[in-house]
Amino acid sequence: MGIKYVETIYSPGTAVYKEDGIIQRAPFYGVLDGLSAPYSPSHPPILFDGQTDGEVVVDFIRSQFYNPLLVSVGIKEILINANQQIAEFHAVLDLNDAGQLSGAGLAIAEIGENEISIMQAGDCFIAAEYQYGMIMTMENRAYVHDKETNKLFSQILARYNGDKGAAWDEFVGPLAEMRRQDINVQYAMLNGQESFWNCVQQASWPLAELERIMFFTDGFGLPGLNLGDTKFVASLMLSCYNDGSLRGILDTVRCNEQTRSSNGHVIGGQTETTAMVVEFE
Repeated sequence: MGIKYVETIYSPGTAVYKEDGIIQRAPFYGVLDGLSAPYSPSHPPILFDGQTDGEVVVDFIRSQFYNPLLVSVGIKEILINANQQIAEFHAVLDLNDAGQLSGAGLAIAEIGENEISIMQAGDCFIAAEYQYGMIMTMENRAYVHDKETNKLFSQILARYNGDKGAAWDEFVGPLAEMRRQDINVQYAMLNGQESFWNCVQQASWPLAELERIMFFTDGFGLPGLNLGDTKFVASLMLSCYNDGSLRGILDTVRCNEQTRSSNGHVIGGQTETTAMVVEFE
């Protein structure tokens, strides 16, 4: 059973910094979603040759998957190398404090002869559809964290009468504390911490009769979706893909984006989105 084709789509939206990434180097396929240390207008991000720390981490991870010295190494070994590189990048920081560390969520598959090995972290999604109708997905362990942080930001934003810059200036402190409590405790984030391995989701799915597998960052989710119900999200996204390809889903996201709550540092604009579909023969 071989790969028929791979379709990818990326849209930066109005994001100032481009923190998503794509892995497409056989046998590895998937997406990355960088996470910068909390910042705001009054506490701007520290840049490294023009990049945020979230962008730097994504580049570290991608470079490991494309490293010619690692062509015969499995997905876990590659991520171990990437995590070590990220830890070295954070050498001047306290690795026990997830609230100040940059990192990345991910949804990546290693496609073997008979099965697919999966790694998932953060709020990236992965879903597989089989010929006999079965859909495989993974739990969104970051859902509660995302829901609580969005709720708190909305409350702060209301106090500042919609001034998102002022709201972010207040929000960076509580956000760091919430990350400190949840990252690599409730959900995984590749940020240099060894505790990542206690939280990352891993699975092996059969390759036989697999029709397609989809990977996407949270910005690609359709407006109004309960991203905690991953089975429903997976079914809907695969159905939408069958009806109109990745471009059709992205167009729907963009048309309805004004109904979504403010997301991250995309203030009053469009989210950065990345998706990939691998179709099998």
